[in-house]
Amino acid sequence: MMAGLNRLLRGWSGYFHYRHSSRVMVKLNWQVRERVRRWLWRKHSCKRGLWTAYPDERLHGQYGLWPLPTRVARQP
Repeated sequence: MMAGLNRLLRGWSGYFHYRHSSRVMVKLNWQVRERVRRWLWRKHSCKRGLWTAYPDERLHGQYGLWPLPTRVARQP
């Protein structure tokens, strides 16, 4: 599931990440992490808190979630 999601995020960010899109990318990054957390929480039938069981570092490190770029390179 994570490989398909990463492929989708890379393609989407490559197409839409241009100039003044930093705010949108930050919000989208947050939304993607929240949805992945909820999916993992339900998949593993967790009894603990949603955010303590799956912090950002674990999502990116252990599960390999690709973070969307939040900065744009300067255009000449």
